[in-house]
Amino acid sequence: MKYNPKKLPLRLKALIITLITIGVIATVLMTIGALYFGFIGLFNLLGIHYDDFNTLFMFTILYCAFSLIGEVVLKGFIYVVHYFKVKKWQIKWIFLFLTAFFVNIAIISSLDDQLTGIYIHPETKFIVSLFLAALDLAMEWDKI
Repeated sequence: MKYNPKKLPLRLKALIITLITIGVIATVLMTIGALYFGFIGLFNLLGIHYDDFNTLFMFTILYCAFSLIGEVVLKGFIYVVHYFKVKKWQIKWIFLFLTAFFVNIAIISSLDDQLTGIYIHPETKFIVSLFLAALDLAMEWDKI
């Protein structure tokens, strides 16, 4: 017997769509929550000062939004590296690491300039951007 999704009752289709939507929303909220609490811990460790938790929440939301744009830029550079068939992994790694570093430092610096409730020292921006660039490349290593 063949499976035909057109013969499913409307209530079952609505239930499936609702459950998938709830799953996607829960995943996005868990990711933002992990980033939020991760930023709280990281900011406390690095001595970054913020006025209140609302400012930190805005920093997290804006960082997520700008990071999506940064990921598109990084994926574009990964495509360029593959297009030109760069053979040496060291050159690929350095090129993509520097790209990820500059994208991260641009995001963090622009958020630091725009949000008046957070002050990040330039040395801290540099260290956090290095860490995030290494983390980006670690997540993308199998695709490079």
